[in-house]
Amino acid sequence: VAASAVVAALVGAVAWKARPPASTPPVTRFSFALGEGQQFTNTGRQLVALSPDGTQLVYVANQRLYLRPLSGLKGLPIPGSESPGGITDPAFSPDGRFVAFFSATDRALKKIAVNGGAAVTLCPADYPFGMTWVADAVLFAEQRKGISRVSANGGDPEPIVTVRDGEVMYGPQLLPDG
Repeated sequence: VAASAVVAALVGAVAWKARPPASTPPVTRFSFALGEGQQFTNTGRQLVALSPDGTQLVYVANQRLYLRPLSGLKGLPIPGSESPGGITDPAFSPDGRFVAFFSATDRALKKIAVNGGAAVTLCPADYPFGMTWVADAVLFAEQRKGISRVSANGGDPEPIVTVRDGEVMYGPQLLPDG
């Protein structure tokens, strides 16, 4: 029994030492220039988002969304994302297949597939100050209301953090433990 325990301990120690070290993600730096004729709009708000896998960038220019693969040199418009009143606060879905955004024309949060199509309304909103898409919900901050959550399929927004007089909420993020 003692010999078996010693052998098991040795095997465990060798396996522990042989495991690969934790890798540190590489740092990526790149310059970003808008395409010819493109101009950022609503510059006081969040206008750029990076996909969860780090391979795509979505940005707001000329009152619409553009998608740029980081392996490419230019962004292409996402068909169906046009909004004459303006767009802000893009946020990728966790799988990178959709982008949520605020449409000032409709005063609503919407989502659209990255390859385009009809934008789907998630809920009404009053000019959010940042948003993030986590699991099956979109979190967004509204200046006078606080932070709310709406289902990624749409519905009524649920307040999760309220503001007091003199406070402003911006850029909600969800901690790993929820």
